[in-house]
Amino acid sequence: MGLIGAGYIAGIPRNSYNAAIVDVIIVGYFATAGVWRRLRPRSKLAMEYARRAYRSAAWILTVGVATIAPTVYALLPFLGQAGDIVQNTALVIGILSFVTLLGIIMSIADGFKQSEDEIIKKFEAENPQKVTG
Repeated sequence: MGLIGAGYIAGIPRNSYNAAIVDVIIVGYFATAGVWRRLRPRSKLAMEYARRAYRSAAWILTVGVATIAPTVYALLPFLGQAGDIVQNTALVIGILSFVTLLGIIMSIADGFKQSEDEIIKKFEAENPQKVTG
């Protein structure tokens, strides 16, 4: 995310070192969430940490798609402008491929949300809460 954003978002200085550090921190966060969850499967704190990692991954993918999606609108005025039918067909195929790719990324984000729900259900099934009364 950091390396991509450092070159394309206006107002962010193009410093790839800082962007690489941010990327390492993000990847490290997700890696530690997975390792900690496997080492301490019955820990509520580890489950919450992994849950937040899944939410963060889904959020990052959703924000990435929302950031890139408006570029489709920039391509629409070019439809039908090329004199050659092959170029117009290639542009239509390119736009459809791009929109399909955005949909695939969104389904991956939904997969992270479903995984979050599954780990919560599994944790609750393995660790029933004691009722005091």
